[in-house]
Amino acid sequence: MVAGLLSCAYYNILWTANKEYEKATRALDFAEFWDPYEQKKLAGEQVRLVDSAANRCGKVLVLHADSKWVDDALLLMGKCFLLGRDYEKALKKFREVNMLYSDGDLSEEARYMEAYTLVLHGSADEAQTKLQNLAASADDDRIREKAAYLLPRVSLADGDCLLAIDGFAAYLEDYANGGRAGQARLALGECLVKLGMYREAIEDLQPLIGKLDDNGVRALLRVGKAHRMLGERDTAIGIFGRIMEGAAEDTLRARAGIEEAMTILVEGRYEDAVQALALADSIGARKLTGEINYRIGLVYERDLGDFENATAHYDESVKRKSEYSKIAAKRSRALKNIKKYRDEIAAGTGDVAKTRYLLAETYLYDLGMQERAVEELVAVTDSFPDSQYAARSMLALAAHLRSEGDDAAIAYYERIVENFPGTAYANVARIALGLAPIDVVEEKPDAAAPEAAAPRDTLGVSRRDLASPEEGRPDAPPQGGERPGGVPGSMEPTPGDSLAGEDSVLPGETSLEAMDPDIMRTFPGISDSARSRYEGYLDFTGTGPAEEDTAARDTTGVRPEEE
Repeated sequence: MVAGLLSCAYYNILWTANKEYEKATRALDFAEFWDPYEQKKLAGEQVRLVDSAANRCGKVLVLHADSKWVDDALLLMGKCFLLGRDYEKALKKFREVNMLYSDGDLSEEARYMEAYTLVLHGSADEAQTKLQNLAASADDDRIREKAAYLLPRVSLADGDCLLAIDGFAAYLEDYANGGRAGQARLALGECLVKLGMYREAIEDLQPLIGKLDDNGVRALLRVGKAHRMLGERDTAIGIFGRIMEGAAEDTLRARAGIEEAMTILVEGRYEDAVQALALADSIGARKLTGEINYRIGLVYERDLGDFENATAHYDESVKRKSEYSKIAAKRSRALKNIKKYRDEIAAGTGDVAKTRYLLAETYLYDLGMQERAVEELVAVTDSFPDSQYAARSMLALAAHLRSEGDDAAIAYYERIVENFPGTAYANVARIALGLAPIDVVEEKPDAAAPEAAAPRDTLGVSRRDLASPEEGRPDAPPQGGERPGGVPGSMEPTPGDSLAGEDSVLPGETSLEAMDPDIMRTFPGISDSARSRYEGYLDFTGTGPAEEDTAARDTTGVRPEEE
């Protein structure tokens, strides 16, 4: 009798824990641990329910350690810790199930949950090994299918599209009507588009595009993009228009409007692109309006040369507090600085050489306008030949010419050696010419020099680097600055670019291609062939939550990311 009462007691505790867990995950729009990249964060009442469930499981383990429900309690506690993002504790509980109950009914689920947690914990390689074993030999059909789906998702998240394609194709072959067949086909299409296999992507996505449900719209977005990349822009525009007219979800309709504008932009129809973006904004998808205003500002800035309208739209993007806020604030600030510098140059006030040098810096590192930057550097060199800014400008110009294989760089180095003897600038030039450096005459710090106003000099070289030229590169790389969102160049799209925005990709996909910040660390690193302007409109990554940088001047650059 007593044993029966105790059995009922611990069963009731575990039953209540399960009910709390189910209630929390139901409110979380839970995906049953199919995809760690979709893992949502607990909030409010969900936190309380999951914590309570974990505590009840602990009571079972402490008070009824010999009961038949211990493995259930361990597994549920591990899931609670996982949802609360305490991955170390979650792993410990799942491993306890595997160690203590390796022959139990829950062992395969515990092994899968361990692999799932390892993905979130940053141990994808270890997770993939476990998933491969489960996908091949798990007795539980549900666990075997989940492992088969998660394997290529991890590969896709790691950027290995070829391996992901193989995995998704295998999943679809084995589980044509499986729980994630639609998502697997979408991801397969995304991988094919990224690899430039546009015809294959269009063909493989056909089963999804018959109706405008969620998967159908997302598939159509990829198909439209594939047609755009193939140069079939009328077809692409027709597809995006179909989505805008028939899709139920505002965010997906607005995303289609953005993609239509990007297609129009490729054709050089800048005013039409602005109108298309404005139409997308009118749909009312609030979480996309920050991006839309940023893109409108970019067209005004780069293509229409209307800095006033560009600034206004960047400022509106900042107000929306989206992932585009930082880069919009940066570009707005840069355009305002350009206006200020131009006004000072026109009025002839202040140190004009310095002002033109800073203008060149702003053009290059804040806006990616290489040609205008070069024009200003040449102007400083020719108009103020005795200024230290002429030396800095010539170093930057020489480095740029060297990167282009132009022997005219030698003439700039020789001019620096001749015109600025005994300076650190001359030593950098001497090393570039294959000459030994000489002793540098220490100069009294100039309060007006860029080093006094900022910690780095982006177009020339810093005093710190120039002091030890034998330790630096001959072309003296600048000390900061991340790659801005694109550089001037061809308007033709390049293979492998991806749809922008979270609403056109699967949760967890990397839709905005990461750009190497080191590419923009030196003046010679920038070339029209490095990245087309078209990609500049689509691809940029970020540094974290959106927040406006209130610094007086930001020359290091900021890049947004898709949530």
